[in-house]
Amino acid sequence: MEEFLKYFGCYVRDYRKSQHMNQSQFAALVDITPRQLSQIENGRSDCRLGTLGKLMTVIGKEELQNAILQYPTQYQEKYLLLMDKLTALDPPAREKDAIDSILTLLGIPYTK
Repeated sequence: MEEFLKYFGCYVRDYRKSQHMNQSQFAALVDITPRQLSQIENGRSDCRLGTLGKLMTVIGKEELQNAILQYPTQYQEKYLLLMDKLTALDPPAREKDAIDSILTLLGIPYTK
């Protein structure tokens, strides 16, 4: 998982830089803290469901999927499934029950 997180973080960093944004600007756009963004970019933090959804909105689902598919790993499948589930949910359905059911299905712990 650690290698995948580093790869994913590098992708997010490269995307941010391609948009000529610093961490504070990009974090504000994604609606996360600069600290959270730094942890993701440095591979020290896994994306929570909400953060993945925000990144998917900013970067674009297809582009993010293509980046994830470039790295062969068992975690790739979980990220792609989460992205599909997020896309299928109506915004009001992104509440705790929907999130819990998705993460339970994937075997990922969730804390709100």
